[in-house]
Amino acid sequence: MIYVMSDLHGCFDKYKEMLSLIDLVPRDTLYVLGDVIDRGPDGIKILRDMMLRPNVFPLLGNHEFTAAVCLPWLMEEVTDQSLAALDETQLAALSEWITNGGGPTLRSLKQLTQEERVGLIAPSGFGKTTFCKILAGYEKPDEGEVLLDGRPLSVYKDYCPVQMIWQHPEQVVNPRLRMKDVLADGDHPKQRIVEGLGIEPDWLNRYPAELSGGELQRFCIARALGERTQFILADEISTMLDLITQSQIWSFLVREVEERGIGLLAVSHSTPLLQQVCTRVEDLEKC
Repeated sequence: MIYVMSDLHGCFDKYKEMLSLIDLVPRDTLYVLGDVIDRGPDGIKILRDMMLRPNVFPLLGNHEFTAAVCLPWLMEEVTDQSLAALDETQLAALSEWITNGGGPTLRSLKQLTQEERVGLIAPSGFGKTTFCKILAGYEKPDEGEVLLDGRPLSVYKDYCPVQMIWQHPEQVVNPRLRMKDVLADGDHPKQRIVEGLGIEPDWLNRYPAELSGGELQRFCIARALGERTQFILADEISTMLDLITQSQIWSFLVREVEERGIGLLAVSHSTPLLQQVCTRVEDLEKC
């Protein structure tokens, strides 16, 4: 099925409501005929959601065009000196954009670096998993310390805000527990997370050995997304999964950390994957 919508103007809730109404599935195609941004507060949020949906195609509208004219020089540091250096053409473009509702979009763009999604890439044996274990508090560094809000992770006795999702889910769940009890080990993951990850109700009464790797990994992700989670360390979490499951898991995880302001460190051998899901990628060989 082919769908068309337009003039979302930063109304993320209305956008999500429309997606739910049409029940958009991967075999459908959605064209958005411009004016996703401006006026409303969440134009950038809508665009980032669209970027994770390969079957959604936003087209350039007059608001996006006006923003594209201004953003190359607005995304630099804005100072009295830089504003004084703008020529008449730039000032006219900026005035037109702001007057026509560009303020919320500009503010959203300036806030994008607050909750980063960092990709980490390096050859096998380079220490990526060890690095994650140190950040999550499973191992101690040879020098220095890991602090969260100025405190070591060891002070978080009840629930650690830094959660690690492992490459092999079968190795990090108790094989004697039913999956509903595995979920209960987390910090009260919401039902919408369970449903968003595609966890079927009948899986809850199964044991880990009765699930596939992809099904088991969905539970591990849900368990890690507790109410008090502030950072997720995803260590090769989709390496062993088929492409469809990879896409489903990453699409949900990225949307969830964005909406909740959770920091994400994603480790992978796949540069294209990291470029797709992360705001920046670091190569340990070049550090």
